[in-house]
Amino acid sequence: MDGSGESWITTKIWDALVGIEMGIIGGFLMLLWLSLSAPLMGQPWWTTWNLLASHYYPYNAVRSGPGMATLSGVGLELALSGLFGAFSGIFSPGGRLFGLGVAIAWYLLSYFWLWRKLAPLLLIYGSQPLLIIGFFLYGSTLGWHPELRKLTRHD
Repeated sequence: MDGSGESWITTKIWDALVGIEMGIIGGFLMLLWLSLSAPLMGQPWWTTWNLLASHYYPYNAVRSGPGMATLSGVGLELALSGLFGAFSGIFSPGGRLFGLGVAIAWYLLSYFWLWRKLAPLLLIYGSQPLLIIGFFLYGSTLGWHPELRKLTRHD
């Protein structure tokens, strides 16, 4: 190795870190969208956040208002967003279409499997059209991975 480029492992570590960053930014955008659009559906802004935590909290805690259930739902969303962002960064070169593809795959995985295990009330009370738009925002954010990755290159 001549020292002018990054090793494969270093490249993948940087890709994972940039992916986590993009995933968390996308997760914040998704949560912001769901909070701002919830009143359009006649729900309080914290409803989707609480529904994300419905596995850990009883129904009355989910509907009672912002509190620990809200923080738990935000934490779950951001952790999963960062995890999917890291996988996206490691296993792909990125790009807009790939980011949207990852978001579609995550939504389908969430709808058919993950929410049944971690957020069962989200399937019943969550607005699927608003969630789809939130996942679109998330995927669009993941699409910025190559541009941000160029800023971290050291060669």
